[in-house]
Amino acid sequence: MENDLEKVIRLCKELAVTLDTKYDKGGKLDDECDALVIATSKELMTLPLEVVLFALRNELNIESCVKYNLDEHEQ
Repeated sequence: MENDLEKVIRLCKELAVTLDTKYDKGGKLDDECDALVIATSKELMTLPLEVVLFALRNELNIESCVKYNLDEHEQ
């Protein structure tokens, strides 16, 4: 069974890859990406904050969060 850090890293990496490959170039998340952001955020909220911040910083980074408007996303 994976520990919290492994789980968070996997979730953030999957989100980053999906966003990088399927992001709508018009500046909006398509339905699939939006659903993944919502599902991932709900899962991340159940895990320790320190672990989540570490993985987000390493796997998604601030540039991606701004590029995909994740900082504006309600989840």
